[in-house]
Amino acid sequence: NGHFGDDAKLDIFFKSMTDMGVCHGALTTTNKAPAYIELSKTLNKKEMKSTAAHELFHAIQYNIDCFEKTWWQEQTATWCEDFIYPTYNTEHDYHDDYFRNFKMRKSLTKEDDQHEYGTYVWPLYLSQKYGNSIIKRIWNACEPAAVGALEALKAVVPGGLEKAFKEFSSWVYNEEPVKKLKDKSGAYLSVVPSKHKIRIRTEPEEHLLANIDNLALIIDKYYIKPQDKNRIRSVQFNLFDLQSKYPDLAIWAIVKIVNEDPKLEDL
Repeated sequence: NGHFGDDAKLDIFFKSMTDMGVCHGALTTTNKAPAYIELSKTLNKKEMKSTAAHELFHAIQYNIDCFEKTWWQEQTATWCEDFIYPTYNTEHDYHDDYFRNFKMRKSLTKEDDQHEYGTYVWPLYLSQKYGNSIIKRIWNACEPAAVGALEALKAVVPGGLEKAFKEFSSWVYNEEPVKKLKDKSGAYLSVVPSKHKIRIRTEPEEHLLANIDNLALIIDKYYIKPQDKNRIRSVQFNLFDLQSKYPDLAIWAIVKIVNEDPKLEDL
């Protein structure tokens, strides 16, 4: 009860505003807060409904832990747009904020430039892998004030956070042989991530990996030009220095050979 309606119902206001919608939490002395929602009255029907779903989920979050990290709040509120309206695809508007311009190199916990919206594919993966109820279970685990989203993820996700993120890092490649990410409607996501392309030459070369955040990933595409295919008969990668610098680093290889199906290898 934020006192606007003077009852226990959620208050929603329609007004002229630059944002599509905002959920406000009232001042509180605990980690729970009553909330009210403002929606732009200029939205079309589709935008109004998906924005309402997004902001309603924020209102639910505020009744669990209003101080939870923004990245987890926005990831799951954007995920909720697909959960409630699976054919609207409004959450696809944020794909470029994760899949493009090498933004996957930022941690899933990064909060800038709408990155936290584009990473809705993380709870999308979790719900597809473990069922929709896992989002509720993770949020319930966030309820104690001393427990943050990362701690909740580690406690709730089957097999642990590291195992899940490793698999997620292969799923977001989103091309065969790991084209698995789907909307709730059952349609595969069509977006593919940016790749750093590196030509394989006949002489040994050293390629330095850019600094990588925790819960982030880099996709490099090594290729052989047609004029070199008869001179390069095998390729060897020395990963010792890389694994020494990043002992917790997981490495996947997707190997594509002419006239053969691509294969996923865990290195």
